[in-house]
Amino acid sequence: MVVIDKIRCTPHSGCHVQIILETTKYFQNPDGKDFEAYGISGLMSPYPIGSPSTCNGEDALLPAFELDPPIYVLPGQTWGAIFTTLDGVSGVEEGGSTAVARMIRYVLYDGLDAMIGMKLMDMGVSVKPSNIDWYKREILKLNKSQIKEGKSAQDGNIPTYRPQSLSR
Repeated sequence: MVVIDKIRCTPHSGCHVQIILETTKYFQNPDGKDFEAYGISGLMSPYPIGSPSTCNGEDALLPAFELDPPIYVLPGQTWGAIFTTLDGVSGVEEGGSTAVARMIRYVLYDGLDAMIGMKLMDMGVSVKPSNIDWYKREILKLNKSQIKEGKSAQDGNIPTYRPQSLSR
């Protein structure tokens, strides 16, 4: 299971990032058609944060778009990202931009963590490391005496208990 929680790209040159799940574009046009759906604009979600809106600009853009809820890629699904620039990129010789970039932050959950992630999704709880740890503690039902035993155990089989509240 993959959880994508941040998408960013260069704000100038008409740059966009589109996520593809299987054969479907994740971000579609308002009419539901995805033929010309380029995805999230770098002007909405700049990378790096504070980049200027034009190649020679002096302004500093802040994100106006946050990916909430995150994108869940289930086991067995394929995914990718398409980077598009509508204005093209010219080289230094032509006085244009020399670099464009995109950033996609994701977490890969496998094994037991992937199974717990699927269960959290069924429960309507967002999948993130703190909620995975919370669910593990709930399964184990650790109490104070077990925690004390775990701290003194030498075999390492008792998990460490870190009290945290469930966050959605």
